[in-house]
Amino acid sequence: GGTALEVLEKAPGVTIDRQNDRLQLKGRQGVMVMIDGKLQQISMQDLMNLLQSMPSDNVEKIELITNPPAKYDAAGNTGLINNVLKKNKNFGTNGNYTLGAGVGVYEKLNGSIGLNHRSAKVNSFGNVSLFHARFKNTQDIDRVIAYKDQITYLDQNSPRVGNPQNLSFRAGMDFFVTKKTTIGVLASGFLNQFKMNGISSTDFRDKTLTLTSRFATDAYNHNRLNNYTGNLNLKHDFGNGRELTADADYSYFDGNSGNDLNTTYYDPNNVVTSKEIVRNIMPSNIGIAAAKVDYIH
Repeated sequence: GGTALEVLEKAPGVTIDRQNDRLQLKGRQGVMVMIDGKLQQISMQDLMNLLQSMPSDNVEKIELITNPPAKYDAAGNTGLINNVLKKNKNFGTNGNYTLGAGVGVYEKLNGSIGLNHRSAKVNSFGNVSLFHARFKNTQDIDRVIAYKDQITYLDQNSPRVGNPQNLSFRAGMDFFVTKKTTIGVLASGFLNQFKMNGISSTDFRDKTLTLTSRFATDAYNHNRLNNYTGNLNLKHDFGNGRELTADADYSYFDGNSGNDLNTTYYDPNNVVTSKEIVRNIMPSNIGIAAAKVDYIH
């Protein structure tokens, strides 16, 4: 009833820090994550959103590779995690759906639907997953700054509410040309959206704890990232431990993130002295094309 991310958190040797978007395998960072043997070329935050939107029932097994063999890029030499998704091997048409919900301070919801059709020569499949949540985060920071003969006290309070939403999809077909040769096509992607808003207030006091000034910042952060990936693959088994595989991939990322910061400054009598407005917009468009051929003997 959980998500793929919750299953990964329980895997031996895996440590996930959601607040700072960090993933470690046996204490080592820089771990590469794959889905069905395909490296995920996305940020750690987007990867966690993707795994959080994927129901655990879609995962057949998780492979933890602490010493990757030579077939993998050197970038993943600190460790690899491969999430192998289920593929239905029964003939005919079948499907499944999952629904999940939880509540803390706010709600979280997830669901998915999958369909599969298999015949003697073709296997087609598709899956769509959704995730929605809201969460509350509060930071209280007290600082004491001593400089020469002056002491300044800073009291900061920052309550924030976050709202991640994610939709991910996979659809593909495998053509069994012969008993030893398979050609496949796969389309996958995700639509990520994250919003957070809150008000941060900071008080400045002197060594007698008398208020000298304060400011408050109304912050609104928004982040959107969409990904669309196409894959064409070939696998041929020569027998006796010999195998040829080929993959061609193209991924397109369309993103836009930004911050809206409205800051108001006050004097000790709580009178407004000045205001500051900051707008920051960061669009990004990335295309990645890759092709590879592997032969195992």
